Amino acid sequence: GEFGLIALGGIALGIAMGWITSQLQERLQDPMLELAMSLTTPFATYWICESLQLSGVLGVVTVGLYRSQWGHTRISALARLNIRTFWRAVVFVVNCLVFVLIGIRLPEIAEALLDEQALSWPRVAGLIVVLSIVAIGVRFLWIFIATYGVRLLVPSPPGGPSDFAGR
Repeated sequence: GEFGLIALGGIALGIAMGWITSQLQERLQDPMLELAMSLTTPFATYWICESLQLSGVLGVVTVGLYRSQWGHTRISALARLNIRTFWRAVVFVVNCLVFVLIGIRLPEIAEALLDEQALSWPRVAGLIVVLSIVAIGVRFLWIFIATYGVRLLVPSPPGGPSDFAGR
């Protein structure tokens, strides 16, 4: 029961923060302030959730989903362009850091497998290759599903880009 309250409280607070920040952002009328609002909203949501002993992770996910679904209707085109460009850059940098950190830790993991698990080098190399193939395969699969799965679920409106492809 307590877990459910913590989870639902985080979701409710995320929705509330999404609505409040969307209302504030509509009144800002300054692309840099709107970008700052986009950047600080997840941190503020997490902090408030944790202060109230609610799920900060669910709060941040909920506010992000809320703002991505409804928040863009209340901001200027310039701010939307700036925010989208900024978050694309952040996602790119985080992806790079994740793969760099994995690469840095890989020798330590291989050494631990050799010492603690008493595996041979060919077996460890094989495991690393298999894990790399799985990680790359999942990434490609996700990109395929995210691109074409959405198109199957949400068809383009008449007169959209797919309508012109047949002409």
